[in-house]
Amino acid sequence: MGNTDTIMKSAAIILVSLFLIAANAEAVSLSVSPPELKASGSVLEPASAKFTVKNSSDGVALFEVYLDDFESAIKLFPESFILEAGEKKEIEVKADFGKSGKYQTDISVLAKPVANSAFRAAGGLKIPLIVEINEGKISQLGLIFASFDRNALVVAVLLLSFVILGFVFRYGFIKFKKVKN
Repeated sequence: MGNTDTIMKSAAIILVSLFLIAANAEAVSLSVSPPELKASGSVLEPASAKFTVKNSSDGVALFEVYLDDFESAIKLFPESFILEAGEKKEIEVKADFGKSGKYQTDISVLAKPVANSAFRAAGGLKIPLIVEINEGKISQLGLIFASFDRNALVVAVLLLSFVILGFVFRYGFIKFKKVKN
């Protein structure tokens, strides 16, 4: 009997300890609006969308936002930030795919408590993201220009402008000489 009493007392102490730990443990809570993102664009024009993250807890938290897939084609601004209790932050999503199609991934939002005064668990959620990229109205000339580096394209346009200007001045000078004579 003495052994059973010891086991019962130990079990009671463990249960009370677990209850006290659970009572002190709080998770950082957050909310996101809208709960799902849809963005559309074209091969030449990036798709974009925005969503808002809110710190719903009563403490300061560090928020990190990252993608589950397509990190090279989709960018998030900002990727991490700190929010006071009740504060909100708008996050911008820009998707720049080189090919038309429908792309799906999740955006993960993780909230970590800044203060370590009590045991606080991190909170998080996932936001579905659907990006549709259309071909749009792209001419053959548009495809050629899109394949060039923008700086090289600017230099080429400037050079072409100088050639045309030179031709106009030369032709105008020849016409002026003929009129004068």
